[in-house]
Amino acid sequence: MSSDPNPAGTPQLDPALDPEAGGVAPEFGGAADEGVVASVPEHDPMAADAASLIRAELGKLYNLFGDMVALLDAGELDQVDQRFFGVVRETLEFQAALVHVVVPEVPEAAAALPDAATPAALVERLQAYDELNSDRSPDVLRGLATETVEALRAQERALLPAVQALAADVRDRLGEDVRQVMG
Repeated sequence: MSSDPNPAGTPQLDPALDPEAGGVAPEFGGAADEGVVASVPEHDPMAADAASLIRAELGKLYNLFGDMVALLDAGELDQVDQRFFGVVRETLEFQAALVHVVVPEVPEAAAALPDAATPAALVERLQAYDELNSDRSPDVLRGLATETVEALRAQERALLPAVQALAADVRDRLGEDVRQVMG
């Protein structure tokens, strides 16, 4: 005799959430085929066009790297170790979206970036800081944070105005594409 309450293997829905039973699904449960925009609140930066999304992502990364430096300054190395790879991963995802989506749309602006500030160069530099092979001494991490923020600021100065100058429908399409690449 089986103790499985669902022997047929069919999913059992909570009647309160089942639309056919008169329930309402959670508001955050967007359908995948509707894209990311449909699953986030209307004024959330993740629902905006590419320029707003880039601005929001840069702001988030500035805060993350600022927090990392503050933790280093406070000697909270355990906290740094716990957060470091997440910050690097967030930055790599954003840079991958810039490489694959934004740079092809604004190649002149991308070409104006200093070599060390291109999204591809930043990806290459950050990939050296994986969990197995990175030097995570406070001085190295502080230098990495400073260099990364300088590169992000250069990207903001060069890429953001170029993206803002694109037609609204192009910015909307790019925003969805950036969200898809970032996952």
